[in-house]
Amino acid sequence: MAFGTIPRTASDDDRWRWYTAVGGRQVHLRPDPYGTTRAVLAYAGRDDLVGKDRPDVVAALTRRYEGVGWETARVLDAFADTEDLYVDQLTQIRMPSWRRGRVAVIGDPRGASHRWAAGEPRSR
Repeated sequence: MAFGTIPRTASDDDRWRWYTAVGGRQVHLRPDPYGTTRAVLAYAGRDDLVGKDRPDVVAALTRRYEGVGWETARVLDAFADTEDLYVDQLTQIRMPSWRRGRVAVIGDPRGASHRWAAGEPRSR
Protein backbone atom coordinates (compact mmCIF):
# COMPACT_ATOMS: atom_id res chain seq x y z
CA MET A 1 0.00 0.00 0.00
CA ALA A 2 1.11 3.54 -0.67
CA PHE A 3 -0.25 6.62 1.07
CA GLY A 4 0.35 10.29 0.36
CA THR A 5 -1.07 13.79 0.37
CA ILE A 6 -1.95 15.18 -3.03
CA PRO A 7 -3.38 18.53 -4.17
CA ARG A 8 -7.14 18.88 -3.97
CA THR A 9 -8.94 19.48 -7.25
CA ALA A 10 -12.39 20.75 -8.19
CA SER A 11 -13.58 17.15 -8.63
CA ASP A 12 -12.81 16.33 -4.97
CA ASP A 13 -15.68 16.68 -2.56
CA ASP A 14 -16.10 15.98 1.15
CA ARG A 15 -16.50 12.21 0.77
CA TRP A 16 -14.03 9.36 0.76
CA ARG A 17 -14.18 7.95 -2.77
CA TRP A 18 -12.54 4.81 -4.06
CA TYR A 19 -12.28 2.75 -7.17
CA THR A 20 -11.75 -1.00 -7.26
CA ALA A 21 -10.12 -2.47 -10.35
CA VAL A 22 -9.48 -6.03 -11.43
CA GLY A 23 -6.31 -7.62 -10.16
CA GLY A 24 -6.87 -6.66 -6.52
CA ARG A 25 -6.12 -2.95 -7.06
CA GLN A 26 -7.82 -0.04 -5.31
CA VAL A 27 -7.48 3.73 -5.56
CA HIS A 28 -8.74 5.83 -2.64
CA LEU A 29 -9.21 9.60 -2.37
CA ARG A 30 -10.12 11.08 1.00
CA PRO A 31 -10.43 14.80 1.71
CA ASP A 32 -8.61 16.15 4.73
CA PRO A 33 -9.27 19.31 6.78
CA TYR A 34 -6.15 21.04 5.38
CA GLY A 35 -7.31 21.72 1.82
CA THR A 36 -5.54 18.69 0.36
CA THR A 37 -6.55 15.11 -0.42
CA ARG A 38 -5.15 11.91 1.06
CA ALA A 39 -4.61 9.23 -1.55
CA VAL A 40 -4.10 5.49 -1.12
CA LEU A 41 -3.09 2.87 -3.64
CA ALA A 42 -3.88 -0.53 -2.15
CA TYR A 43 -3.33 -3.85 -3.86
CA ALA A 44 -3.02 -7.57 -3.28
CA GLY A 45 0.49 -8.72 -4.01
CA ARG A 46 3.84 -9.53 -2.53
CA ASP A 47 6.07 -6.90 -4.14
CA ASP A 48 7.50 -5.34 -1.00
CA LEU A 49 8.13 -1.65 -1.64
CA VAL A 50 8.99 -0.83 1.97
CA GLY A 51 12.42 0.79 2.18
CA LYS A 52 12.80 1.39 -1.55
CA ASP A 53 13.69 4.79 -3.03
CA ARG A 54 10.83 7.00 -4.22
CA PRO A 55 11.59 6.60 -7.96
CA ASP A 56 11.58 2.80 -7.57
CA VAL A 57 8.31 2.89 -5.61
CA VAL A 58 6.57 5.15 -8.13
CA ALA A 59 7.87 3.06 -11.05
CA ALA A 60 6.61 -0.16 -9.46
CA LEU A 61 3.21 1.41 -8.69
CA THR A 62 2.98 2.77 -12.23
CA ARG A 63 3.56 -0.73 -13.63
CA ARG A 64 1.07 -2.30 -11.24
CA TYR A 65 -1.64 0.30 -11.96
CA GLU A 66 -1.19 0.42 -15.73
CA GLY A 67 -4.56 0.74 -17.44
CA VAL A 68 -6.58 1.20 -14.24
CA GLY A 69 -8.09 4.57 -15.21
CA TRP A 70 -10.27 6.75 -12.96
CA GLU A 71 -7.99 9.09 -10.90
CA THR A 72 -4.98 6.75 -10.96
CA ALA A 73 -2.73 8.89 -13.19
CA ARG A 74 -3.39 11.91 -10.95
CA VAL A 75 -2.37 9.95 -7.85
CA LEU A 76 0.76 8.50 -9.44
CA ASP A 77 1.85 11.92 -10.75
CA ALA A 78 1.37 13.47 -7.31
CA PHE A 79 3.16 10.60 -5.53
CA ALA A 80 6.27 11.42 -7.55
CA ASP A 81 6.45 14.81 -5.77
CA THR A 82 4.54 14.59 -2.49
CA GLU A 83 6.53 15.18 0.68
CA ASP A 84 4.82 12.45 2.66
CA LEU A 85 4.77 9.32 0.51
CA TYR A 86 4.48 6.38 2.88
CA VAL A 87 4.62 2.72 1.89
CA ASP A 88 3.56 -0.19 4.06
CA GLN A 89 2.54 -3.80 3.69
CA LEU A 90 -0.70 -5.15 5.14
CA THR A 91 -0.37 -8.65 6.45
CA GLN A 92 -2.31 -11.13 8.48
CA ILE A 93 -0.46 -12.95 11.21
CA ARG A 94 -1.47 -16.50 11.98
CA MET A 95 -0.48 -17.59 15.45
CA PRO A 96 -0.27 -21.21 16.59
CA SER A 97 -1.95 -20.21 19.85
CA TRP A 98 -3.94 -17.20 21.10
CA ARG A 99 -2.58 -17.54 24.61
CA ARG A 100 0.51 -18.44 26.60
CA GLY A 101 0.13 -18.77 30.34
CA ARG A 102 -1.79 -15.77 31.66
CA VAL A 103 -1.29 -13.68 28.50
CA ALA A 104 -3.86 -13.81 25.71
CA VAL A 105 -4.53 -11.97 22.47
CA ILE A 106 -8.17 -10.85 22.41
CA GLY A 107 -10.46 -8.63 20.38
CA ASP A 108 -9.54 -7.27 16.96
CA PRO A 109 -5.87 -8.26 17.13
CA ARG A 110 -6.94 -11.85 17.64
CA GLY A 111 -9.31 -12.29 14.73
CA ALA A 112 -9.72 -9.23 12.55
CA SER A 113 -7.82 -8.55 9.43
CA HIS A 114 -8.58 -5.76 7.08
CA ARG A 115 -10.16 -6.86 3.83
CA TRP A 116 -7.06 -5.61 1.99
CA ALA A 117 -4.98 -8.18 3.85
CA ALA A 118 -7.36 -11.09 3.42
CA GLY A 119 -5.60 -12.65 0.47
CA GLU A 120 -2.01 -12.29 1.68
CA PRO A 121 -1.44 -14.07 5.00
CA ARG A 122 2.08 -14.05 6.38
CA SER A 123 3.16 -16.20 9.30
CA ARG A 124 5.60 -14.94 11.90
